[in-house]
Amino acid sequence: MSVAIQQGVPATELEGAPASLPVRRARSPHLIFWGFSLFVCLAAYPDVVFGGRTFLPIGRTAALYGRPPHAARFVGRVPPAAAEIDSGSEAWAVHPWAFEERRAIAAGSFPIWNAHEGFGHPQFANGQTQTLNPLHAPVLINPDSPLLWDLHFLLLRFVAALFSCYLLRELGVHPTLCLVGGAFAAVHGVFNIFLNRADLEAYTWMTVALFAVAWLRNRPTVPRAMAVALAVAFCLMSGHPEPSFSALLGVAGFAVGLLARKEWRLRYLAALSGAALTAVLISAVYWVPFVAFVPRSYNVHPVGTGEGDRPAFLLLQWLAPAAFNERKLFALFDHPHQNFGFLGAAMGTLAILGVASAALLHGQRRRLLWLAAPLLLAMKIHGIAGSGWIGRLPFASRMPTVVYLQFPALYLLGIGGIVALSAVVDAPRPRRNLVLAVTVAIVLLVTGLAHVYTPADGTLSQLWPRAAALTLVLALGAAALSWWIAATGGRPVLSSILLVMLVGGELGAYRKALSTRGNPAAEGNYITWLKERQRQDAPFRVMGLGHYLMPNYATIYGLDDVRLCDALVSPEYVTFIRRFLQNELAWQWLLSGEAKLGFDLHNPIFNVLCVYSLEVDSNFPSVGDRI
Repeated sequence: MSVAIQQGVPATELEGAPASLPVRRARSPHLIFWGFSLFVCLAAYPDVVFGGRTFLPIGRTAALYGRPPHAARFVGRVPPAAAEIDSGSEAWAVHPWAFEERRAIAAGSFPIWNAHEGFGHPQFANGQTQTLNPLHAPVLINPDSPLLWDLHFLLLRFVAALFSCYLLRELGVHPTLCLVGGAFAAVHGVFNIFLNRADLEAYTWMTVALFAVAWLRNRPTVPRAMAVALAVAFCLMSGHPEPSFSALLGVAGFAVGLLARKEWRLRYLAALSGAALTAVLISAVYWVPFVAFVPRSYNVHPVGTGEGDRPAFLLLQWLAPAAFNERKLFALFDHPHQNFGFLGAAMGTLAILGVASAALLHGQRRRLLWLAAPLLLAMKIHGIAGSGWIGRLPFASRMPTVVYLQFPALYLLGIGGIVALSAVVDAPRPRRNLVLAVTVAIVLLVTGLAHVYTPADGTLSQLWPRAAALTLVLALGAAALSWWIAATGGRPVLSSILLVMLVGGELGAYRKALSTRGNPAAEGNYITWLKERQRQDAPFRVMGLGHYLMPNYATIYGLDDVRLCDALVSPEYVTFIRRFLQNELAWQWLLSGEAKLGFDLHNPIFNVLCVYSLEVDSNFPSVGDRI
């Protein structure tokens, strides 16, 4: 039933009288969902849309001229603190590789090999090249445009918001409550923390794949099965294998959980199986080279990485993100317990409502069976018995599950909470009130007993009294709005709008200040000089040391650099680096020329490599006529 009908459309229209075209359009959930998804992106990121700020980490990481004199003419404002937990990931890989992709496509070829990286390195087989990801296509028009990159990152959030609304609609949620899911996705805690990382590509495609699975479940047809196949394939090819794998774990658990419904069960299972096989075949061109490359790579994540976990008491961060902060109430990256994902008090309350509803309402158990998947992922993140096998799966054994499982677990728990809220409307009043009371009791219990169950090595923040009070205010506000929505049969739009504002406002409060827009790939004077020398002389390689011309940035300018920044490094390359250039690699896979770690500035191997120039920090000793 549309929002317009809920608000009191004339009885003649309810009885079937034809409505005018403007009225029908106004009722359309498509118009509502598209309009709201656009609105929430504008409202949540006005600094990017209207204020000239950028998602790009310009000035916030050394790879993007973070300090003078190599500012490459960037004179904008840079925030005092990082706006993301890992600004280098975008700077050292996704951004420069887009230039190589663009050059290859413009030449009518495919970016199979990157001649500018290391001694030349497989580009497409690294599993992190996004050429086949449609959401990445806009930046390939001109990778040198910061505006296109910002539009790309906004597009990710728009798509996540839009398909979250459609997913909830397929799960039977009232249209106005679907908007809660849109706000939740657009300003998700993981999107705030990993502001511009390639992880977000996979997580965005996860929302699309979840919608496609729910769409297929409601009516198993061949076109809908093909939609599932495409969504899953694009998730696989999104440009970062670890979050892709994690996202598809969540999608698989969701899809299996929907088998609890009896209608069209066999047809759904057959269509889903066909879709999965088709997705594997479609994406084979992407994952087969990668899988073949992994076993012989010197990988920064060795086998066994997936078995790591976080202490169980850090679950408190999902409800109260500031529980262990050292300095600020809305800080995300404080040590010793950095935050890799959170729900916040409002969405955390809804997630608890979802679990309580599945446990206490008989009719909800089958409908929310798929909540078992995010609960299992949450158990794995926090090392709870019975979940360790996930970290021993063939690919998961090499990935830090404590980071990459956060979004699938948190997103599905939040979606489950919204579905439960929409469903408790139909529950008998005593049962409905019981579920809401249990939800509030759990929130009060968690915040009240945090001191008791947090060990000494996880000492709560000195700000905890304020953080706890804020958590309770927001949680009780979400609970009160949930009660209002349930008690009135979900009809008043105002209560749903207030819940949207509460969820979006809280999540948006954790956003960090961004730098003013600038081009991180703009040529510094020394880059221009190097390119001129390259045109005049025989082919040569450049090695930038320290914070100068960081790994892979040579790719942007078409210069050849003997270093590498890639999760998949051949063992021969590592052996060479350790033997001739640097005995100890700080990151094993990221060589940035540290003399204190044994980098040999005078090794004759540079002549063999045709290294024409060493770009060095002023703190390095003179290297004579090498410059």
